[in-house]
Amino acid sequence: MRLMSIEEFCGRPDLLAEGDVVLTANDTPIAFLLGLRDEEDAAELERLIRRARAEAALARIRKRAQAEGLDSLTMEEIDAEIATARAERRT
Repeated sequence: MRLMSIEEFCGRPDLLAEGDVVLTANDTPIAFLLGLRDEEDAAELERLIRRARAEAALARIRKRAQAEGLDSLTMEEIDAEIATARAERRT
C-alpha cells in the first residue's frame, strides 16, 4: 500500500497496477483506492468492504460496552436506559 497526495496521483491511475493507494490531502488520509483485478466485481467488493467496516464498528462498540460494564445489563436496565434517552429527546 502506497501513500500519496491527490496531486501526485492525479493523472497517474496506472500506479494502481503496482498496488493499493491511500490518497492524502494536507498529509491526512482521505481515500483508499483498490485496484480491481479482471475477475473482480466492483459492486461485490464494495459490499464486502462495507460489511467489514460494519463488523469492525460493531467490535468497537462491544469492546467499549465491555470496558464500561454495559455488557452485563439486564433487560430491565436496558429498558430503563432507552426510556431515559427517549425522554431526554422529547425535551
